[in-house]
This record gives sequence, C-alpha cells and structure tokens, in this order.
Amino acid sequence: MIVVDGVARRIPLEAAPIRTGPGEFDLLESSYDNAGNIIHAEAPFSLWDDASGFVVDGRDYRRRTNAGFDETIDFANRHATHFVLSATNFLQFEGESPARRESYKRLMRSLDRLEIRLVVMGLGVQAQRRWNPKLHRLPAEAIEFMSFLGEKCSYIGLRGEFSASIFRDYAGVKNTRVIGCPSFFQRPESFTELRAFLSGTRHGSVSFNATNLNKPAEFDLARRAIDEDSFWVEVSNESLHRLALNSRVNPELAEVPAALRPLIAGSTPVIRRKHLVSYFSRRYRRFRDFAPWWQFNREEVRFSYGTRFHGNMATLLAGRPALWVTHDSRTLELATTLHLPAVSLTQALESSTADLEAATNYEATFDNVERLFHRFNDFLAENDLPVVQRPFVTG
Repeated sequence: MIVVDGVARRIPLEAAPIRTGPGEFDLLESSYDNAGNIIHAEAPFSLWDDASGFVVDGRDYRRRTNAGFDETIDFANRHATHFVLSATNFLQFEGESPARRESYKRLMRSLDRLEIRLVVMGLGVQAQRRWNPKLHRLPAEAIEFMSFLGEKCSYIGLRGEFSASIFRDYAGVKNTRVIGCPSFFQRPESFTELRAFLSGTRHGSVSFNATNLNKPAEFDLARRAIDEDSFWVEVSNESLHRLALNSRVNPELAEVPAALRPLIAGSTPVIRRKHLVSYFSRRYRRFRDFAPWWQFNREEVRFSYGTRFHGNMATLLAGRPALWVTHDSRTLELATTLHLPAVSLTQALESSTADLEAATNYEATFDNVERLFHRFNDFLAENDLPVVQRPFVTG
C-alpha cells in the first residue's frame, strides 16, 4: 500500500452548493485554506490506484480535518510502505519569525518518527525576486531541516534548479532531483487534450486569478479582469470570498474589501459599487474539490491567466491553455522547470488580454513534456514507487 499525505486533508468539509447559470459550483462556507492545495495535494492520489489516502472507519482520511499529523504518521507506520509528502513553499528566506522557526522543528520531529520510506515531492525554497545571498538569510532551522531531509530521504524531489542549489550550497545536500510540481504529472491525457483544443475552434470565457492585490500591477490586472467580465477564480483571499457570499445573500450590505475600495472611491469611481458586487455574485468561483474545478474549466474556460501557479495548473489539467504571470521566485522557478508559457507582471500589463491569449505558446511545453515525464519517472523509480503513464502528444 502507498500512503500519501497532502495538504488536502485540511480542506474544510462545509460547503454550500449555489447554482448560477450553466453548471454548478461550490462556495465554501468556511474558506480558511488555500484552494490551490487541492491541485498539488491531489496529485499523488491521482498517480497510483492504491494511494487511497487512509480510509479509516469508512471515511476518507485525507479529507478529515480533525486528524493530527502525528496520528497520520502512526497510521502510516502501521499500514504503509511509503509516506509521500506533496510539498510546495515550506522553506523561505527571511522567514525568521518564532512561529516559522518552530514549524521547521515541529515537522522535523514528526517526520523523524517515520519508520517507512519518506518521499518528498515538489519542495521549493522561496526567496525574494531580487534575491541576494549576502543580504537575505535562511534561518538555521531551515538549513537543519534540509540536512534532515537529505539523510531521511533516498532522493528529494525539488521544484527547480534554484531550490536544488540552496540545498547543495547551504546544507550540503546533493541527493536531490528537480521534478517541478507533481500536479503537472497527474493527468497525462491533459496534454493531448490541450493540443487538440488549441488546434480547433475555441469556446468559453477568460478566467483570471490573483495573489496580492496590494501590488499596484496586480491590482491593475484585477481591474481589467473585472472590466472585461472575466471569471475570477479565487484561491485563498478570505475577504473576497465573503464579498462573493454576501453579494448573493444581501448585495446592499456586502462589504467591499479594503484592497478593492479604491475602485469604488470618490464621486466618479472607476467602477460603481453595484457593478462590482454584481460582478462577484456572477463571475466569482472557488472550489473545494478537484472534480468540479476540472469540470468548470472544461465547460466554461478557453483561457486562464494570473499569478496563482495552481490556479493556472487547474486549467492546464483540464486541457485548456493557461498563462503564468510570474510575480515571485516560486512561480518563475516552476514555469521555467516545466517549460510553461509565462510573462512578467510588467509584460502582462503592457499587453491586452486578447494579445496575451494570442501569444500564449505551448510548443516548448509539448517539446519537453515527454522528457519531463521521463525525469519524473526516474525519480519515482529511485524511490521504489511505480512509474506513471507518459503523455501522447501528436504534432
């Protein structure tokens, strides 16, 4: 049996189905988690048939929110051969708060209790976009954690070359493999579907996603998305989620979050409040599971763009084109590793949405996808895990 643990187990269970136009989607009543975790944490469950995710007492253990991490490890030691940790952005430069330092120690203590094979997939090191090794520090606890993984794992699956260099140069860890994000590999058929979609007549709407509306460039992109009535696919912003919920229940009293208030401020606002609330009642989407997200992209979306890596990956996994707007080292590293189409925030603002869509080119992805799958399968084999199907992408 292969045991997989991912952040998906922290996705809240409460949801309120709301019908709006064609299709149905879920708005979470409780939305404290990052919906992007659904994509990368779902990946290992999709790779192998026996990665059932701890079915305990008839319930899907990976969806239980009351299961502690140590309880998960105890279960794995009793019943599993591997403990697969789908990780993303845990290691961070300048992350020197007491809570962050303690998180490294706590996870290391827990993982040290594993008696079975630990396999880490997609781990990366987050740094400032203009990272300078002389100015930016990596906490000692993070370096200790990297050294621990080097000893605990046969091979560590990292998201890119930058992260591999940090493991090597800061902790002397060399048993690493650059694999990108495991989500890229969970639906090999998506690349065949994408090739077919790109060569045919494209139908659907544009979908937008954002990370930090306090950045002027992202704010301007968001304003444009609203003006163009694009879908807004949210990942983690609680205040925007509440706006969307309340816009359906009581639009007159729905509170506009501080990040969007400049749009409605003054006697001649950029956007009328009524229009903004109406937009979020109609075009906002947030998902609690992979299946409805995949269906939404298949049925409603012809193109996705924005700064959320997994928001765009959800579109790609549905066989639809996405464009990554690189706003931090993580997004840039992943897009580079996986040969995904990407532009900077500045480039995105300087081009119209139509031009961005027209210029989104997947030839580099198609040219490299078989090699990427081969490299990923080598990593799986080195960890005594079954390899996965490779995509068939015709010209």
